[in-house]
Amino acid sequence: MGRRGFKLDDAFEALTAIREPLKAEGYGGEVETQALGDVYNVLFGLAENSRTTAKIRVEITDQGINIGGFLIRRRAGKYRDPEMRRMQAVAPAKSVRMVAKNEPRGFTGPGACLIRE
Repeated sequence: MGRRGFKLDDAFEALTAIREPLKAEGYGGEVETQALGDVYNVLFGLAENSRTTAKIRVEITDQGINIGGFLIRRRAGKYRDPEMRRMQAVAPAKSVRMVAKNEPRGFTGPGACLIRE
């Protein structure tokens, strides 16, 4: 989905599509949604400019961006890998991912690329 044509309902549909495989794997509990860099900024812009309707609730808080019940938090794009001794990408820079909080290792769903150039 390109930046220009991306709308709030597209974001909600993508978030729902990411959530379904986690449910299918049995991770129906608490899930944290994380957005990296550009994606968080695009979602923030959509939320900030939205004219909320009864269809999709949108809210920006100090916790993150809430789109239709999905709380999206900003995630740093890299972490220091102690074995490789260098910074590694957490996920593709233009993606959103969900992490099951009820799984000790933090099972990560398939994620989705929401922005394409």
